[in-house]
Amino acid sequence: MNKIIITILFLFSAFLYSNAQQYTIDNIDSIANSQPNDSLKIKTYGVFIRHSNLSYPERISFLKKEIALNKNNKFVFSLYLDVARYYFLIKNDSLANKYVDTCYQIGLENGKDYGIADSYLMRGNFRLYKGDYWGALNWYYKAEKIYLLQNDTTQLISVYNNEAVSFVNLKKYDKAIDYFLKVEKLLEKDKRAELLTHLYINIGIAYTKINQNEKALEYYKKGISLKKILADTLGLSVAYNNMGDLMEKQGNYLEAINYFNKALNIKIHYKDSTGLVYSYTALANTYMKLGSYDKVIEYTQKAINISVKDTMFDNLIYNYDLLSQVYKILGDSAKTQHFRTLKNKYTHLYDKLKKDKYIINNDSISRKENEQNDTNNSAVKSNKQSNTVPIILSILIVAILIFIFIKHKKK
Repeated sequence: MNKIIITILFLFSAFLYSNAQQYTIDNIDSIANSQPNDSLKIKTYGVFIRHSNLSYPERISFLKKEIALNKNNKFVFSLYLDVARYYFLIKNDSLANKYVDTCYQIGLENGKDYGIADSYLMRGNFRLYKGDYWGALNWYYKAEKIYLLQNDTTQLISVYNNEAVSFVNLKKYDKAIDYFLKVEKLLEKDKRAELLTHLYINIGIAYTKINQNEKALEYYKKGISLKKILADTLGLSVAYNNMGDLMEKQGNYLEAINYFNKALNIKIHYKDSTGLVYSYTALANTYMKLGSYDKVIEYTQKAINISVKDTMFDNLIYNYDLLSQVYKILGDSAKTQHFRTLKNKYTHLYDKLKKDKYIINNDSISRKENEQNDTNNSAVKSNKQSNTVPIILSILIVAILIFIFIKHKKK
């Protein structure tokens, strides 16, 4: 009983301490090394890796220590894949691939098909990120075969979704929809509403690409309805933008403006600069088709103001081009030339950046909106303001833990 109490108290203490974000690497090592057995040391590293703001190299360091303590654990391959993922994120492809190879070898040597399948899935993910979509699909197909044999629903959801995204990037939307619908079937069976709400929107977008607008509308409505139930406000704004795009495509401009404004109100509330630029640009486009040029200028200028501040070159290029078109229609040759010059200037800068590989263009099916920027910033501020209580609690709990352990030893 004492061992159970010690374990619970320790894990809760470590969780509080890691969430407090007031630690050093030495602190974590010290806490881990003070544990009476390897099992608690492993749990210590696990808690800090998953519940603190460690850098990727720091996470790699602790994962390696966790691996060293887990040598005889049949699930150790998953830790190797975690290390591989972090190496990939810091652009060390050589070591990323080395750890995936190790995971594969462990699966092969121990007859663990899930280790082999997960290594295939990870290799596919690496290629998907790098834009090698056919290469990604090759690995995904291999993983899919094993997951099907194991009836591993969770991993099948991942692999089907990534196969769909690969086909979207290859502009093979019919194939993408086939795989998205497989994901839908599995998610609805498991009643995983939070994942379904994003999937419905992606399916809707895919249907718009092949001009099946009624099907697109069906899935957008499903997505919007579920997002309202889940109170996913930021996600709802993306869904409203997608509905606006569909309405505009069908020539229902006033209905499109209605949806774009709904999205805009949410973006203003959350101060989401990327989302605001999208909404302003979408409104400008729609008013352009209505011939309301004063509105086009108003919303385009708003989009430009944010884009200049946040160096969104692709948006600047688009909006300067739109302004040059407006002033050409209005017969103002000076302003037409002015905005055309600005468009050419930022086009040149953007091309240079892409050539220098500072910008990676990954044409994903999802909207290129960073939904969580301001939400995450607020969370970080809130955490920093409330650090004191978790630290005090963790110290008290560790003290109790030590007292129980010493008392147990005396017995």
